[in-house]
Amino acid sequence: MSSPGVVSDSSALIALTPIGQLALLKELFAAVSIPPAVAREVAPSVARPNWIVERGLAQPIDLRLLQSALGAGEREAI
Repeated sequence: MSSPGVVSDSSALIALTPIGQLALLKELFAAVSIPPAVAREVAPSVARPNWIVERGLAQPIDLRLLQSALGAGEREAI
């Protein structure tokens, strides 16, 4: 039984791809979404399957996150 949907940052996608386990996300979650910055970050190294859906941000990123040390993909995923 899968859990509700999840928004992923690039770390999970990059870590699971080389060990051939990206499909674990599909087994664990009903839906897997990534923000545009994550799509850009993983494009060179991850062949994104069609069940991982890129979704735009629903609201602007909070100023506190923009001033943090997080990467663009992490900020958008939060």
